[in-house]
Amino acid sequence: MRLLRNLKIGMRLGVAFTGVCLCMVAAIGIGLWGQHRASDATSELAAAETANSAALVAKFRTADFNGWQTGYAFDTIRGIADATDDSVGQRASFLASTDAFRDDLALLRSLGLTADESALVDAAEASFEQFMDVDEQVIAGYRAGTRAGERAANALVSGDALELMHDIIASVDGLVEKTEASSAAAQQTAEDAAATAETFMITAGALCLVLAALVAVVVTRSITRPLATTVTALETVAGKDLTVRVPEAGRDELAAMGSAMNRTLDVLRSAFATITENSRTLSDAATELTATSARIADAADSASGQSDMIASSAEEVSTSVQTVAAGTEEMNAAIREIADGAGRAAGVAAAGVDSVRAASETIARLGRSSEEITGVVSLITSIAEQTNLLALNATIEAARAGELGKGFAVVAGEVKDLAQATSRATVDISDRVQAIQEDTGSAIAAIDRIAGIISDVNEHSMTIAAAVEEQTATTAEMGRNIAEAATGSSQIAAGITGVATASQDTAHGVVESRQTAEQLAVMSHELRDLVGQFRS
Repeated sequence: MRLLRNLKIGMRLGVAFTGVCLCMVAAIGIGLWGQHRASDATSELAAAETANSAALVAKFRTADFNGWQTGYAFDTIRGIADATDDSVGQRASFLASTDAFRDDLALLRSLGLTADESALVDAAEASFEQFMDVDEQVIAGYRAGTRAGERAANALVSGDALELMHDIIASVDGLVEKTEASSAAAQQTAEDAAATAETFMITAGALCLVLAALVAVVVTRSITRPLATTVTALETVAGKDLTVRVPEAGRDELAAMGSAMNRTLDVLRSAFATITENSRTLSDAATELTATSARIADAADSASGQSDMIASSAEEVSTSVQTVAAGTEEMNAAIREIADGAGRAAGVAAAGVDSVRAASETIARLGRSSEEITGVVSLITSIAEQTNLLALNATIEAARAGELGKGFAVVAGEVKDLAQATSRATVDISDRVQAIQEDTGSAIAAIDRIAGIISDVNEHSMTIAAAVEEQTATTAEMGRNIAEAATGSSQIAAGITGVATASQDTAHGVVESRQTAEQLAVMSHELRDLVGQFRS
C-alpha cells in the first residue's frame, strides 16, 4: 500500500488498467490459441472424413464394375446382340465404372494420405491395372466368336479376373479401415483440443477476474482511505478547530492535497492571529481618528472663511487679464494685415522676376536664331560666288563654241546677273542681321539689369514679410499666454470657490468620519470576538 502511495493516482490507475488489459490480452490469446488448435483438429477431421468417404466410394465402385463385367459376360453367353460393344449395354456401363474408379484412386492420392493408406492405394491400383489387362483378354475371347474363345474368356472371368478383384477389394477394404481409424482419431483429437481450449479459457478468465478484483480493491483503498482522513480533517476545521493536521505520507495527489491543506491551516492560523492583532490596532486607531476628526473640523471652518476672500480677489484679477487679452488680439489682427500685404508684394516681385527671366530667355533665343541666319546667309553668298564663277566659265565656253554657243552665252549672262544680285542681297541681309544681333545684346543687358533690380525688391519684400511673420508669431504667443493667464485666473477663482466648498464638505466629512470611527471600533470588537471562537 505504501508503495502505491508513492505513485500518482493517474499512474496508479494506468498501471491497474494496464494489468487488467494484459490479463484480457492473455485470455484472448489463450482463446485464439485454443481456437487455432480446434480449427487445426477440425481441419484434420474433415480431411480424414473426406478420405474415408472417398475410400467408401471406391469400395462401392469395385463391386459396381465387377457386377457390370459379370453382366456383359452373361449377355455374351446368352447370345445377346452387341453384348461386347463398348458403347452400349452393360459393357459401356463397365467401362464407365472403371473410369470412375480410376478417378476415385486419383482423388485418394490427392488427399494427403498416410504412408500405409498410400501403400494400400498403390496395391489397389496395381491389382486394378492387372484386372483391366485380363479384361482385355476376356473381351477379345468373346469377340472372337468361337467356342474356344468363349470358354477361355469364361475361364478368365471366373479365374484370374475374380482373384484380382479379390485383391482389389482387400486393398480397398484395408483403406476403408485405415481411413475410418484416422477419422476416429481426428475426431478424438478435435474433442480433446476443444476441451483443452475451454479449460484454458475458463482458467484464464477466472485468473483475470481475480486479479482485476484484487487490483480494484487495492487501488480503491489506496485512494479512499486518505480521502476519508482528509474529509475527517475538513469536518474538524468546519467545527472551528484549526489545530488538526492531515497525514502527508506518499507522493501522490492525495499527499499533495494533505500537504496543501496543512499549509492552508497554517496560513489561516497566522491570518487569524494577524486579524486579532489588527483588530486591536484598528480599535485604537478608531479612537485616535475620532479626536483627529474634531481637529480637522475646526481647521475646515477656518479655511472656508479665508477661501471666500481669496475667491473675490481672484475674480478681479481674472477680469483685468481678460481685458489685456482682448487688446492683444486686436494688435495681432493688425500685424496679420501687414504680413499679408508684405507677402503679396513679395509675390508680385517674384512674378516680375519670373517674367523678366522669361523675356531674357526669349531674346537670347532670338540672338541664337540671328546667328543661325548669319550662317545661312554666308552659305548663300558662297553659292552665289560659285554660281557667278560658273556663269563666267560658261560665257567663255560659249564664246569658244561660236554660233552654237550664243544661246548658251545669253543664259550664262542671265545666270551671272542673277548671282551678282543674290550676292548683293545677301550682303544687305547680313548687315541687317548684324544690326539685330547688336540690338538683341543691348536688350539682354537691359533686361538683366531690370531682373537684378526686381530681385533686390523681392529680397527686401521677403525680409519684411519674414520680420512681420516673426512679429505676428511673437504677438500670437503673447496673446496665447495672456489668454492662458486669463483662463488660469478664472480657474484659480473657480478653484478657490471649490476650496471653499470643499472646506464645507470636509466639515461634513469629518462628522461622518467620526461616526465611521465609532462604527470601526464596534466592528473591531466584534471581529475579535469572532476570531476568538476558533482554536489556533
